Amino acid sequence: MKMKNKGKFNIILDFLMFLVMLGLFFVKGEYHETLAYTVGGLIVLHIILHWPQIKALYRQLLPSTTQQILGIILIVVLAVGIITMPMYLPNAGERGHGEFGRGYGPLPGYSGHGKFH
Repeated sequence: MKMKNKGKFNIILDFLMFLVMLGLFFVKGEYHETLAYTVGGLIVLHIILHWPQIKALYRQLLPSTTQQILGIILIVVLAVGIITMPMYLPNAGERGHGEFGRGYGPLPGYSGHGKFH
């Protein structure tokens, strides 16, 4: 892809990611999940297109091989933690809707009458 066309494509991709992320705040239900997967796909595409720049910046940020290896280990641990988070966090639907209406349930110790006990 020519440099001029690549720049245009990047702007379009970034704007599309912005719109889809914005939609995540306003759309609920099954469309929310579809938008979330779309954002994930667009981010993967964005990373693939910018991979040479990411590698160069990473090597500048962490010049020694030891730092680079430790950085990769940290990134992998964080990514695995984030990806597997739904497996070890309680399902919001199982906790009840409580007074706050978002599926998180009441705060521990909250009686529901404006008082904590």
